[in-house]
Amino acid sequence: MIIGLLLSAGLILLGVGAGWGQIRLYRRLREQPFLPAEDQRHYRAQGRRRLVISALLTIIGSMIGGYYLSGMDERLVAIPERQRQAAAQAGEHPPNPAQEAEAAADRRFTRLVGYYWIAVIVLLGVVVMLASIDVIATRRYWMARYRELQADHQAKLHRDLIIYRQRRLEKRFRPLPRSPSPGDPPPDDAGTPPA
Repeated sequence: MIIGLLLSAGLILLGVGAGWGQIRLYRRLREQPFLPAEDQRHYRAQGRRRLVISALLTIIGSMIGGYYLSGMDERLVAIPERQRQAAAQAGEHPPNPAQEAEAAADRRFTRLVGYYWIAVIVLLGVVVMLASIDVIATRRYWMARYRELQADHQAKLHRDLIIYRQRRLEKRFRPLPRSPSPGDPPPDDAGTPPA
């Protein structure tokens, strides 16, 4: 029982803490008006998924805690002992209607507990499924960003390579100084003022 209650408290704290973190993320997203639309869509969808996961973890923790705190566990554990006592009495006396009604109530309660734990397991499966979807979506998003950065980096490297080659060619093929030809005007002397 103590382990179940500790597990319940841990799940509730995890769910509430993660939910509070997602609410803070929504607030930060609203404060960033210049975030690209694709990034906003990704972070909002991620926040919704994680908020649902947080709520489900809180519900699962509450269900586990409710199972132990409501006394369902103690009642379920007592059923086999009552059945043994009823079987021992059945050998001595035929079963009376009160014992049959109690046995039917025990069967209904056992079925209810089974459905209860099936619901907990189904909710846990939904949490695992949503967490898997979140991991896949986050990986796709970051791989797309990585490819964009890689393409941008390659474009910059290509541009820099073109500039480097152009400068190398310019250095290699500098125009040779011209020798004066007979019809050229004499060079201007910068030091002598014009007359």
